[in-house]
Amino acid sequence: MPPALDEFRASLEIAQALLNLEAAHEDPPPLEFESIVKGLRGGATVLMVAAFEEYLSAMFREHLDRLDGVPPPVALSGLPDIMQVTSIFTSLNRALAGPRYTETEKKDRLQGIHAAAQRLAEDRVDPSSMSEAANNPDAKSVTALFKGIGRSKIFEDVTPKYETKVGHVTNVGDRLNSIVLKRHGVAHTGAKDALNIGRKDLVS
Repeated sequence: MPPALDEFRASLEIAQALLNLEAAHEDPPPLEFESIVKGLRGGATVLMVAAFEEYLSAMFREHLDRLDGVPPPVALSGLPDIMQVTSIFTSLNRALAGPRYTETEKKDRLQGIHAAAQRLAEDRVDPSSMSEAANNPDAKSVTALFKGIGRSKIFEDVTPKYETKVGHVTNVGDRLNSIVLKRHGVAHTGAKDALNIGRKDLVS
């Protein structure tokens, strides 16, 4: 099993363990168990979204690494135009801007800029930059990530299999957005929004 998928499934098992505990309570829960249910639902939501975000980055990196090397087994200039554009622009923009969430002076970014330029001169793809998922893995972010490798209709592609699995028609992008928004509610307001997550919101 690919390492990224293996780790993702392991993380989801932890979230599922919380949901199994939550399922033992009444829905809605009586007041005496409300805090427990809030914690279990909120914790499961945060874990699921965090696991998905990490999986996106790790999975992209895992596959794109196969194209990289010195010399590269597949030259950047031999890849489809969309992948060339994504690799070059994300690589250079990342180097110019510096690390996310960290303020740096321009002089501190020179090494990264030289490295990005060297990679470009060697006609190599930049898996690290191309696989950097946004910290808000909603439908828009996922679409942008896959669009960068030429899969602009990822949700249309996966919807039929998802509907077959869950047994009903649904919009996968909307479903993802709903879970991510609930995660934001828990992460930013804590207990206030945790019980706004219903039991059905965390299954299928």
